[in-house]
Amino acid sequence: MREYITKFVPFEEMVTKKVSDGIHICGYGNVYTLVDSVGDVIQRKAFDKSLAEHRKRGTMPAMLFEHKNLVCGKWDIIREDNYGLYLEGTVDDIPSNKDIVNRIKHAEISGLSVGFRVRKAHKEGGVQIVTEGILHEVSLVTSPANDYSRFAPTNVEVIHERRTTNFG
Repeated sequence: MREYITKFVPFEEMVTKKVSDGIHICGYGNVYTLVDSVGDVIQRKAFDKSLAEHRKRGTMPAMLFEHKNLVCGKWDIIREDNYGLYLEGTVDDIPSNKDIVNRIKHAEISGLSVGFRVRKAHKEGGVQIVTEGILHEVSLVTSPANDYSRFAPTNVEVIHERRTTNFG
C-alpha cells in the first residue's frame, strides 16, 4: 500500500504557470442604474462587500463562457467605479477555447454578464433593485441581460467581415 503525504504551500509561495498570452479584454460586467432584460437594477457598490471577501481570501470571481461550467480565462482586475463593474482579464488561447477566441476575433461575442446571488434587494414598481450581491462569476456572453455590459479585446485586431449573399 502506498503512503501519500499532503503538503500545504502558502498562497504567496505558489507559482502560477502562464498557459498562453491569450486575448486581453476589458469592459464592464454590469452598468449601474439600468433595468436589464430580467427586470433587475444593480445599484452602485452592490458587489463591494463580495469583492472585499474575494480579496481577503485571495480569490477572484471566475471567468466563464455563457454561465456554463467552462472556465475560459482569468480576471486580473475587478473593481467598482461610478459607471459599473469594471474588469480586465485574459481569455486563454488554448485548444478548448478555439471557438471562443474566434468569436472574439470576429466580433461575434462582446457581452459580459454577472453571475451572482442576491443578498439584499427590494422591489420598486415591478423592478428588483439589488443593493448587495455575492459575485460568483462574470461570463463572456453573446446576449447580455444589460446591453451596455460589454468588453473589447485590447491586444488583437477584430475582424469585421461583410457578408453578402447572391440570390440571382
